Amino acid sequence: MKKLFTCMLSLVMLLTSAVILPTSASYPFKPHPEVNFPDYCWIQIPAQFPSIVDYDMLGEGNLIYHKSYYDGIDIGEAWYIQRESNGYFSIRPQSCMDAAMSVENDSSSNGAKIVIKKYTASSGQQWKMEYSYDNGGYYRILSRCSFFEKGITIPSDDTNDTKIALVQTDSPNYLHISSIPDAEHTHFFKNGECTECFKLLGDLNDDNAVTTADSTLLARYLAKWDGLLLNLSVADMNHDGIIDTKDKILLDRLLAGWELDLDS
Repeated sequence: MKKLFTCMLSLVMLLTSAVILPTSASYPFKPHPEVNFPDYCWIQIPAQFPSIVDYDMLGEGNLIYHKSYYDGIDIGEAWYIQRESNGYFSIRPQSCMDAAMSVENDSSSNGAKIVIKKYTASSGQQWKMEYSYDNGGYYRILSRCSFFEKGITIPSDDTNDTKIALVQTDSPNYLHISSIPDAEHTHFFKNGECTECFKLLGDLNDDNAVTTADSTLLARYLAKWDGLLLNLSVADMNHDGIIDTKDKILLDRLLAGWELDLDS
């Protein structure tokens, strides 16, 4: 009996050793625990010093930059990331939840610009966060419009500019995403629309068209007429913070068909 028991024990040990794999190079990769990104939070991208993702001002098609210096959190540097009903994320600027970080024209091409646009849930406004297992807290932000094959990239700075416009490429950066204290949105809403963003520049009478009537309104405002009803938030054509004759000249040139860069 003792001899039989010894033989059976030897057989069990042999079979067991045949199915146990070594813990070294037999596995193609080291397994990592699953990392879940929060459904919503306030963030900075990237958060390492001395750089930040920023934008100059809200407006349809305005560029989003990587800024090569850090001077404290201001309103252009805080973002709200939110998981949408389809499981992907939208990235909204602090100033206005009606806006979103977007791939221009929902393009799948390399080099497509990353811009601010009104949120419409388009594929260029839906993102997946791909975690870096080698560097904790770093993510690649991949776009749905490229089937998550491309993502947000900071181009190399060959010009020594302090700001570099973000683009989409098939070699996206891992960005250090850091949560920050809850912020407050600064714009207000009416009937589900932001009352300040995405207005038509030069449309002083809010009729959804830029016409000579708007130029007349601006001329009367500059001449200090009383009792005028006009939307001054779209009268600053050159975005210098002052409404003056320079804006009137730009508005007239726009009406005359001149090609103008009025985004910044």
